[in-house]
Amino acid sequence: MKVRLYLYCVVLSGLLCAAACSKVERSLAASGTPIAIIGHGGMGFITVENNIPPNSMASLRRAIEGYNADGVEVDVQLSADSVLMLFHDQSLLTSSNCVGCVAEQGAEALENCRYRNDIAANVFSSERLIRLEDFVRRMAQRQVPPKIILDAKTFFNCSQSPVEAYLGRFARATADLIRQYEAEEWIFVESADLFFIQQLNRLNAQIKIIFAGSWSRSQQEELLSYSIYGWSFQEGRVTEEQLAQVRAAGWRVALWNVLTRKELVDAVNQQPELIYTDNIPLLQEILR
Repeated sequence: MKVRLYLYCVVLSGLLCAAACSKVERSLAASGTPIAIIGHGGMGFITVENNIPPNSMASLRRAIEGYNADGVEVDVQLSADSVLMLFHDQSLLTSSNCVGCVAEQGAEALENCRYRNDIAANVFSSERLIRLEDFVRRMAQRQVPPKIILDAKTFFNCSQSPVEAYLGRFARATADLIRQYEAEEWIFVESADLFFIQQLNRLNAQIKIIFAGSWSRSQQEELLSYSIYGWSFQEGRVTEEQLAQVRAAGWRVALWNVLTRKELVDAVNQQPELIYTDNIPLLQEILR
């Protein structure tokens, strides 16, 4: 009887400890603004609960129109004819019925690429790759457009174009789209490529750029010469000191790779301005 009671107390104390360790201490960003809930690729990567491909129109619309997320993070690549397309991987074959890569094909051909469906994913739909502009156009019609974070896949240049020429076209297409929709306040560009960032700064200094590279004092010193809005970090891989340094420079903080309740709570307690998550409803519940 005593052994059973002891084991019961151990289990109960463990559960209470886990609950206490998963407690939200702060629900606002360090800047005093509400923490923005950003859907990773829309509703996140494919799981048992979510069988819609990330970066597809269905996934993005569900995040914004279905769950009322504050915004979405999307993976952007440049087609051979300089059109911004949404796709995560370098190889089209990994999750679509096409082969090759985005940078070596035209936008019209890419729009015919359908996300593969199998027992777990995209079973009852036929989602295809989309142009970034198609999504932006739809969001621009909302009374308050959501935040759209463009994760620029600048390192996926599989075309024959020289790197700097490719990055220049990528920056131009991005800046033109933001200017066309007067979206400097709600479209953000995330990149770790300093040449690409420099080109964006030159084309439109009002574009909100989130740096996605590793933190170091020397890297931060170099970035002070650029127009930077914020810095994104993988949750669990950033220290309080690094966050303090970034904030002292006047930059915002974004955290990503946030999946479980504990990760979400830990991320919230670090008071970032943005959290990219695969679990929008859980983060909404935590911040409620």
